[in-house]
Amino acid sequence: MLRAILQGKAGRVDINGVNKSWRSLFQEREDLLSAAIFSRLSYLREPTSNQLLIQLFPDFYPGFGRIVELEFWPRWRLEGREVEPDVLMRFEHCELLVEVKRPGGITQNSRQWQQELDAFFENISTEKPLLFLALGGLGDNPKEVTDILSSQLQNIPSSVWVKGTSWQQFYKVLKELALNLDSDNEESRIINDMIESCELYGIREYRCMDGLNHLLQDLLNGCSINQNLIFDWERETPLSSERNWDDITGYSVNLAPKCFEKWKRM
Repeated sequence: MLRAILQGKAGRVDINGVNKSWRSLFQEREDLLSAAIFSRLSYLREPTSNQLLIQLFPDFYPGFGRIVELEFWPRWRLEGREVEPDVLMRFEHCELLVEVKRPGGITQNSRQWQQELDAFFENISTEKPLLFLALGGLGDNPKEVTDILSSQLQNIPSSVWVKGTSWQQFYKVLKELALNLDSDNEESRIINDMIESCELYGIREYRCMDGLNHLLQDLLNGCSINQNLIFDWERETPLSSERNWDDITGYSVNLAPKCFEKWKRM
């Protein structure tokens, strides 16, 4: 189904009397993104899935091991109400609880984190460390926001590791992982599905502006050279009607987009 959506072949569906394409529906529902990403994460071999997750939890030294169980939207009771995190992944050496916010959607909040963590310990019996991953909904500074929200949590065991990351950071991890796999490797195709799922939501890696700054400096230097040429040309051809400005200024006009295109390929 994901491949049909990505290729625009999934057709349309009526939702509450509104006819929508599956593609637009996918982009609106964070649950569909959660399922596309984490179901495929479970398809990866242990070394590859561990390599991906270690990038998200670099200080978690016990490691993950093999995936024992994957559950989407577990429903737990807590003080007479129902709590539903997005993903519970149970590993050989730890538990992973995930709360997902889609790009451009609502933000993460500590009250929801508190409820999900409390509900986990109320309903799950385990001696393994618990890793809590907040994916998306953390603004432009995920670490700072995660630290603030984490400081608002109460009575959380020391065995809990809380980590927040943006979709752009997660996308970067996927891209780097894909580069380390042979293109004909079956796991490479799984990773590429995850990457394309992110891209369907408009998720891209942030680009460093330093390279663009250097290229723009080249642009300014080029304009300076061209202006000197124009001054010389003006002295030689004083009548504006005789001047072919397209020939003289063409390089300056075209240089900026060329610099930008070069930067995008960096």
